[in-house]
Amino acid sequence: MGVPTFYRWLCSRYPRVVIDVGENHVQEMREELRQKKEQQRQQAAKEKEATSTDGQENNDAETTEEDFAYDCLYLDMNGIIHPCCHTDDGSCPATEEEMFLSIFQYVDRIVDIIRPRQLLYLAI
Repeated sequence: MGVPTFYRWLCSRYPRVVIDVGENHVQEMREELRQKKEQQRQQAAKEKEATSTDGQENNDAETTEEDFAYDCLYLDMNGIIHPCCHTDDGSCPATEEEMFLSIFQYVDRIVDIIRPRQLLYLAI
């Protein structure tokens, strides 16, 4: 049942709190960030050459997981449990064990994509 209008309030107050993520979305964003950092590094190297500095290498443009990381992941399990237990075509897993397995696999897939560093919060 949930809290009436909470989701709408949350999204309007904090527009970046909920994002759609596809299988490759996070990987694509990480790759774009790596490319941007590489371009910045190359530009810095060109500028450094032009100014003839002391030859020390600047590693500030290195891409790390810190550049694209999530501390926390909050999941509304109702949005996972129901689709895993009742598919769009009306079929259901044959056993309760299959239902749980489907839920676990789905959550594992999301966690593998996002890789939260501190907290995984499962709200039911």
